[in-house]
Amino acid sequence: MDNPIVNLYYRLYDGHLPLASKHPFQPNHTNLSSIDVNSIPPPYTVAKITQSILEREAEKQAYTSAELYLDRRDAKPAAGDVIVDVEKGDSTKPLTAVRLVVRPESNRGRSAVAGVPPGMPNKTQLAMLWPEPGPPLTADSPGRWPGISPESTAAVRDYLQKDFEQHHGFFNFVGAHNHTPFHLLVEWVLGGATEHLTAIWDQHVALERLRFESPHPITEETFFDHLGDEQYYRAYLYFFCDLVLRKPVHAVVEEWIFGTRVNFGSEKAGMREDGMVNRLLAGFLHPLIYVGFGLEFGWVFTVNSKSTSNECPF
Repeated sequence: MDNPIVNLYYRLYDGHLPLASKHPFQPNHTNLSSIDVNSIPPPYTVAKITQSILEREAEKQAYTSAELYLDRRDAKPAAGDVIVDVEKGDSTKPLTAVRLVVRPESNRGRSAVAGVPPGMPNKTQLAMLWPEPGPPLTADSPGRWPGISPESTAAVRDYLQKDFEQHHGFFNFVGAHNHTPFHLLVEWVLGGATEHLTAIWDQHVALERLRFESPHPITEETFFDHLGDEQYYRAYLYFFCDLVLRKPVHAVVEEWIFGTRVNFGSEKAGMREDGMVNRLLAGFLHPLIYVGFGLEFGWVFTVNSKSTSNECPF
């Protein structure tokens, strides 16, 4: 009798960018695929699994380096002689697939995220989303601790922008939120050194789910059409970017979070309980936490990020 099929799930990356598999597991997640472990000669070492995946993807001659990460929390790749549990290990589940990172320049054309997508802020606009932080919002706001420096401020702004450019708002497929900004902002405001911020970034970049573009942009006319659809997370993100670049952030919050139209002025907002205040308090209050961080530190994107999270809870 033939051996039963046991799938080992993997994700492909070209450096930090998702790389579209030739055998995608789902149309919406083109860098996720699987391989039948019966096609891999035992013992199931990292080196053999890496080679088998590369051959399946026809990348054998196209890469300069290939590294396999067994756990999403790993900051370093696994050694080639490590034995992988292909029957009971995490790699047998799509949510905890291993990551294969290749670094060939020739693969750039197959990236699942290529070029500048419509609505993506330009470099000047990105800098406006993370301006130099001002003083505390009110006299009752938490104070800034000693130790904050121009270097640490520049680092936290840079990492927050990279998080926007590279990552999704959720780090997995069941709606667990990206906590990178939380960790970075708390470390910065408590006076953490630049090297601490770098260590935090390195820890989170190994966890996060990479961004993918939405099928269509979101406009004021289509605002209610895709609420709750995770595929439109990026479109809502760009929608709010445009708003906060054109209007004061408090005006955006009042109109698009607390406004009558987005809570009671639409059948979709009222009958389907898609009102924005409801969404602000959803997701274990993560949207509310993000809005608080953004208003406290004056970084409008942090408000923007979780306004977007309001749109797309699972």
